[in-house]
Amino acid sequence: MDTSTVDARPCILPPDWRSTVRAAAREAAAADSQARWGENEIAFNYRWEHVEAAVQLAIRMAELTGADREVVEAAAWLHDIAKPESRDHGRDGALTARRILADTNFSQDKVEAVAEAIEKHVGLYTDERVEPLEAAVVWDADKLSKLGATAVLHFVGYRIM
Repeated sequence: MDTSTVDARPCILPPDWRSTVRAAAREAAAADSQARWGENEIAFNYRWEHVEAAVQLAIRMAELTGADREVVEAAAWLHDIAKPESRDHGRDGALTARRILADTNFSQDKVEAVAEAIEKHVGLYTDERVEPLEAAVVWDADKLSKLGATAVLHFVGYRIM
């Protein structure tokens, strides 16, 4: 066999986007809690609990509405990625999401949809319709994760800390 035509370089695949965005969200949540409480061991991390709840709600709503599940899931993991250090965490989170997703196997055709959903999720209420569908799903998941029994547990834990 003529080895001069064989490329001996290993094929290096980009990192998996799901594990990357989850790790980035977890790291940001830990940094937020450490900055807020000044502790290395955190008994209860409200930000992480909120993000996990928002992701689960967003995935379920994507299934029910026909929204793009990957866009919704990525945006939900990253929706508060810039919250601790930013005055405009929607805009800054969208910029951060673009950078994070660019280095993964996430479809580059969907990155702008993720960024748009993150940018539009900010605020407790709106008088305008949130569009497109993926942005509306992330907006709703963010708000719904702050309601009900789950939210009570989150806020009680937050106050105890």
